[in-house]
Amino acid sequence: DMTDGILESARMVIDQQMQIASNRIVREAGRYTRMERVVASACEVCPSDPIPLWEIRAERVVHDQQERQLYFDHAQFRVMGLPIFYAPWLRMPDPTLDRATGFLLPSIRSTSNLGVGIKVPYFITLGDSRDVTLAPYVSGRTSTLEFRYRQAFENGRVEVQGAVSRDDILPDETRGYLFGTGSFDLPEKFKLTAEIRLVSDPAYLLDYGISDDDRLRSGVDITRTRRNEYIYGSFANYHSIREGEGNSTTPTTLGALVYERRFSPAYLGGEGGLRFETRGFYRPSTVDTDVNGDGVADGRDVARASLGIDWRRNWVLENGLVAS
Repeated sequence: DMTDGILESARMVIDQQMQIASNRIVREAGRYTRMERVVASACEVCPSDPIPLWEIRAERVVHDQQERQLYFDHAQFRVMGLPIFYAPWLRMPDPTLDRATGFLLPSIRSTSNLGVGIKVPYFITLGDSRDVTLAPYVSGRTSTLEFRYRQAFENGRVEVQGAVSRDDILPDETRGYLFGTGSFDLPEKFKLTAEIRLVSDPAYLLDYGISDDDRLRSGVDITRTRRNEYIYGSFANYHSIREGEGNSTTPTTLGALVYERRFSPAYLGGEGGLRFETRGFYRPSTVDTDVNGDGVADGRDVARASLGIDWRRNWVLENGLVAS
């Protein structure tokens, strides 16, 4: 690598991702690369299509190789050659850096409902175990702020993501969603998982291309799996955004408990099994008629429990046959 030097009309590629073309590149102290009249982009540029999908033009750019940061002066962000916004000063981590506060690479999104828009994520570190990403998304039909929060613990992790939108699809309404997940290792080899999934209206997830799920589950599960034992407990709520399906007459709140164990009887030999299971289904409706024709009263709550015991053993006979 060159420690000091000057290049005229040169191009630099960082980690085979970010291309930077400059009228003049000056390498100083084996650490800083100063560039003048710069065009930077992660899009591939070819002679047949010289205008990248997006680019950042700046009067000056400094690349700090040690800190792995890019500093832009008088930066102009362009999409398909058209100026979108201007910033007198801009900092962005270079593609070789895994984690640092700063702008991430922007992206272009095009949908039939929202048109063509741009998303510019900004990543914020909150210590060694937490971070937040804020991503404004703007198109001709929406103004949206997307967010994501992550935190790691000694025994688990949580992640929350969502968005808040104002758009032309439902004017004068604030729309959005919130998804969260978490998993933790508990004492005695138990594992706890939790999730929450909320949305403002049935069409939001499809309008913004987030998910095509039409039943959203929020709940808590606890499990433990050992060589001869399995324990599972669950408490969950389901919210349907499926057209024609009402949340008052479908089982929205569900609870379950399952216990399984395998054992070897001392005098019988072979292998025995024990399974206990109980489940409950709650419907908010109090209607005692079967309006939808599914054979169950629309407001009926259901609970069940079962207990099963089994035993099996194989005998190999003299002629080679196996009897069970």
